[in-house]
Amino acid sequence: MDAEIKKQKDEVAPGNVIYVEIDEEVTSVFEKIKQKNVKQLYLSIPKRSVLFQSLINIKILKRKVSEIDKEIIFITTDDTGAYFANQVGLPVYKNLRLEKFDYATPSGVNESSIDDVVRFAKERPLKRDERKKSISDIKQGLQKASFDGMISSLQDKWRQYRKTKQRRLLMENPHKQAVFGLIAGGVALLLMIVYVALPHATIYITPNKQVIEQSINVTLAETHKNEGLLSKRPRRVLGAYEIAPPELTQTITYKTAGKIFEGTNARGQITVINEANREWTFIPRTQFQTDDGLVFRAVDYVKVPPKGADGPGRVVIDVVADEFDTAGHPIGDRGNIGPTKLKVAKLAAGSQTMVYAESTELMTGGTTITRTQVTEEDYNNALELAKKQLVEKVPALLEEQLKQNVELSNSGLKLLTVSGGIKIEEPEAFADKSVIGTSAEEFTVTAKVKARGFAFNESEMLVILKNELLLRESPDKQISQVSNESISYRIFSQNDDAGIYELTATIKGVEAFDLDPNKQAGINLVKKIKDHILGQRIVDATAYMENLPEIEKVEVKRWPFWAPSLPSLNENVKIVVDNVEALAEVENLGQANLLK
Repeated sequence: MDAEIKKQKDEVAPGNVIYVEIDEEVTSVFEKIKQKNVKQLYLSIPKRSVLFQSLINIKILKRKVSEIDKEIIFITTDDTGAYFANQVGLPVYKNLRLEKFDYATPSGVNESSIDDVVRFAKERPLKRDERKKSISDIKQGLQKASFDGMISSLQDKWRQYRKTKQRRLLMENPHKQAVFGLIAGGVALLLMIVYVALPHATIYITPNKQVIEQSINVTLAETHKNEGLLSKRPRRVLGAYEIAPPELTQTITYKTAGKIFEGTNARGQITVINEANREWTFIPRTQFQTDDGLVFRAVDYVKVPPKGADGPGRVVIDVVADEFDTAGHPIGDRGNIGPTKLKVAKLAAGSQTMVYAESTELMTGGTTITRTQVTEEDYNNALELAKKQLVEKVPALLEEQLKQNVELSNSGLKLLTVSGGIKIEEPEAFADKSVIGTSAEEFTVTAKVKARGFAFNESEMLVILKNELLLRESPDKQISQVSNESISYRIFSQNDDAGIYELTATIKGVEAFDLDPNKQAGINLVKKIKDHILGQRIVDATAYMENLPEIEKVEVKRWPFWAPSLPSLNENVKIVVDNVEALAEVENLGQANLLK
């Protein structure tokens, strides 16, 4: 083949030359070769071309060219490229004058490995059917070839841009792509095997709990009267501080309720109906009342016959509306009502269904004219209201006095407000009595009272109560919650002269089974549970655990989530105690023995 090419040195035509760009890929070069209607083509390839970066590239190019029954010759000065081409059996020349290339193995290339890869290529003969080209023809066509090569290169780049990345990767390095695919698939398969072959479960259990209550007797001793007693610090005795202001006062504004009715009352007729088997007699001013509280009174005596063969007994009577309804509001023009049903107000409920009245015509003549007037009833009601409101406010007023006491305000004291804890004398109230009979819309009333109470240190009381509550703790349980709001007091004995109050104090807490996995009880329970549930169906395992006296609630989370049963391996089942942690102050009190 070399001899044939040598004979054609002077006959290389410009149209037989393809100029390869430095970054041009195999697919683009092959597309150029396909477009040439020439069997034998010369590829002018620059140094460091992408084509020369891989022996596989040259091997692929040669195979693809052979498939379309064409031949290629490399024109290059790149040592690596020339070496690779020689290994796969492609002719290489330095230039278009077809000067021979001196082959040498480039640095970094393993010659033996390359020989193994392309050994089959050396054994294939190459055909050269194209006629020889003269050197003069080559020289004359260089300029045109360069221009044509540039246009062809631009076209090839556009085609190259439109090709998918997947195809280029497959053409350039199909082995690498396959390896990555195998690795990814293997990893996914391994993860699936791990999760399926190694199922696990976490069981969350909530300990059973109950409310417990502890009551103790505590003595409150007034500090000034019982200094000797308190100095000995006796058990369950707390100092008390008397809160006794000189006098508590309060002024209120009372709105006048008295109304003088100066209008006219509505009048009309009603029919009294008797469905009973006996006669009913009604005296004048008998009240007949509507559902909304309007009152009409009979004018004369009336006898209503009993129920007969013709039906209920009936009598028509005259009635006049009252000045005020049952709620104390003027009736006036509200009494001008249409047909309605009325009940006999003073009858028993059972009789009211047998004897009643109906109006068939409109009541007329009612007008509403009223004016405000302070009555003696208003005055007395105002005095009573002022005293009542002051007595109700005494605890709050004593609390305010406690806060204003400089010596006691920052001592954490609490006023004993239970029944008997505060002593209240008879209150007094007064107002200007001349207001009676006037048209005043409102007037003021002042009330005063003497009262005293005791305050004690609530924190010290809380310590005593919590200590006593902890003493009730069962050996296999722990106090998980203490409710300060649950504390209540009841005085059962008091000596005002000695300043001694004896009371019962009660506190409530929540006691739960102590299932701490670091303690023996928790360790034993976990072992007991696992001995029964490993490999069991989740439904059966849950039912077993919830029936244990130590457990209130169970929640199971497992993998895979569709697994109907728990794992059989002990290490694949984890039990977590979802316990309510004890309050910090309770834990501290558990180690203390305060006030004892």
